[in-house]
Amino acid sequence: MAFSIANHIIVNSVTKQGRSMSPFKATITTSLRHCYLVDLVSSNPDCIIIQSTTKLANDPHLPDDAASLHFSMAKATNDSYIAALTFPALQCFTLAMECFQFLYGWLTSWEKTTLHILNCLDTLLKTLPLLSITNIQDVDPCTITQHEVPVSTNEFNFLCTQVNDPKTRYLELIDIIDSFLFPAFSFHTPFTLLHKIISQNWLSLLSLINIVHPPPGTWQI
Repeated sequence: MAFSIANHIIVNSVTKQGRSMSPFKATITTSLRHCYLVDLVSSNPDCIIIQSTTKLANDPHLPDDAASLHFSMAKATNDSYIAALTFPALQCFTLAMECFQFLYGWLTSWEKTTLHILNCLDTLLKTLPLLSITNIQDVDPCTITQHEVPVSTNEFNFLCTQVNDPKTRYLELIDIIDSFLFPAFSFHTPFTLLHKIISQNWLSLLSLINIVHPPPGTWQI
């Protein structure tokens, strides 16, 4: 357990991954956590806002150009990526998520946590402190603890993809296209079957390669 070796634990009605209750559990935990952060940062000037260039120029061409998206966190399986325009804002967002997830028994693996500074000049800082709850026995969890996190500049991997590196993304796309093999049939392959193979196999691989250009001064964990 968290603080010592426990005796045998008898569990009942455990929500296993992939079972029918898993989506409901994700809704009342992970999804609510994300919604809470979105509400928290909606009025924060250091939150990343994604919008069209035509809206920035005050020259919308379509109704959708008036829309904007507040981006604060992305989650993939067991990994969370929190983003902000300034480091103090990132500390605030991270602490809020630490407090929220602690109520559900989730703990951050700080030894695997990294901090990335994108689209800015190189920094000589090797580590920076992020804030968290205190997970020590007989200590109030609301006590703030600082964790020194290693810093990386101008490079960021998301889902095994190097972000903001269009040349590498282009070469990866070319490699996938050139190495893709269509199955061999003894008859002339129908066009509908080729279309399904391309859409379900080929395009699904290409869609994993994303070219992302974060705004200047973005901090990400």
